[in-house]
Amino acid sequence: TIEKYGAESLRLYFMSSKIMVGEDLAISEEDIREQSRLLNVFHNSLKYFLTYAGVAAWQAGKESASKKTVLDLWIEARLEEAIKEYVEGLDKFDFQVSTKAIRPFIEDLSTWYIRRSRDRFVEGDTSALGTLGKVLLRSAIAFAPTLPFTSEYFYSLLGGQKESVHLEDYPEVEISVLKQGKETIQVMRTVREVASVAHMQRAEAKMPLRQPLPSLTVAGSPELAKREDLIEVLRDEVNVERVEFGKATKIDTELTPELIMEGRYRDLARKLQEARKKAGLKVGEMASFQYFTRDDDLRELIEKYASDLAKTATLRSIEPVADSPDLTKLDGEELAYRFR
Repeated sequence: TIEKYGAESLRLYFMSSKIMVGEDLAISEEDIREQSRLLNVFHNSLKYFLTYAGVAAWQAGKESASKKTVLDLWIEARLEEAIKEYVEGLDKFDFQVSTKAIRPFIEDLSTWYIRRSRDRFVEGDTSALGTLGKVLLRSAIAFAPTLPFTSEYFYSLLGGQKESVHLEDYPEVEISVLKQGKETIQVMRTVREVASVAHMQRAEAKMPLRQPLPSLTVAGSPELAKREDLIEVLRDEVNVERVEFGKATKIDTELTPELIMEGRYRDLARKLQEARKKAGLKVGEMASFQYFTRDDDLRELIEKYASDLAKTATLRSIEPVADSPDLTKLDGEELAYRFR
């Protein structure tokens, strides 16, 4: 099992289990596999950062604190919250409590902060890159007692100043960051709960997430109603034009021709990004997109959203060309293309 999942996965599994308090444990390979998946998520977060930091030629210390978004401030506060829970467990020699603070933080970092900030990373936003780099480094130092190998690897790639992460002073919880972000942490949980309900309603209505919808009505949530910055996060997550507040949480699925066209654009943008990968283009590598289509509606769509498509798919130009045998058909579209 150690050969299959690695020592770090086994350590994480045992330190979060009841065996740490002297109880019997029936070893579960599936649970060990879950810990391995969690560590892969953490490593992918590092890889994501290094990729876009490289594309943007980002350097630590160049970011401006004034440009931080609510998501930046939230993930910094979430890290301090996780460190606080982790340290409290360690201080009591309660390794189950300390270790169980790690998973929610890694999931929040990957599935919420990075995913919700993806456009900023693609654009080379220095504040987003600075925040992610800082959070990855600080979390590696904080979790080093439980994740010694992972933390050492992160530390070496993130510009750690000492010979080893294990020579660092253990980080103290930044109480001011945690206090300032306490309300944001709480209201962000509401945002995610509401988004979950909206996504279920979308699924029931068979409306893909890439299809913009008119509005989302949110029940109650007076704390959220006062936070325009978090309302914007919710609006973007559930892909609606407006967020309103009422008696029941309900997403409006009535489509207009304009919304249908925007939904088709987003689907086309996704397919172009997948086509880039198939063509072997690297992240950030510019290319010219040449296409042929007999679909007048699709041609009109491309012309209307040309600048957005170029930005999203990292294209220097978008050009219609004559039909040719060397063009590749785009999946699910009446369109053939090539990159130059």
